[in-house]
Amino acid sequence: MLFDAAIVLLMASFGEGVPLIILLFMLGAFFYSDQPILTASALDIVGSGVATTTLGALSFARFALSAISPLIAGYLYDTYSMDSVFYYVASLMIFSAVVLAFTKLKSPERTAEHRH
Repeated sequence: MLFDAAIVLLMASFGEGVPLIILLFMLGAFFYSDQPILTASALDIVGSGVATTTLGALSFARFALSAISPLIAGYLYDTYSMDSVFYYVASLMIFSAVVLAFTKLKSPERTAEHRH
């Protein structure tokens, strides 16, 4: 997430021509790679009894933010500049990384054959 935020911040400075194409390529290559890991981590935290509810809550949260973020980005673009949109997107990614850093994740359980 921090890598993605760094790419978005670079887009504010180098957001034209070939550098923009390279940054968009890099962002596209890595942007959704963390979603399966985050979903699996959430399911590990809550356990199997509420897995369906957790997936529904995660999907709704993603939908809600996906619905409102274009409105916020449009307002920032109209009021300030395109750079402010990049700063907004990067701040969301940084906020997510900070929240994840303070989330207690379960340690993977090792089977008897993997213990030394």
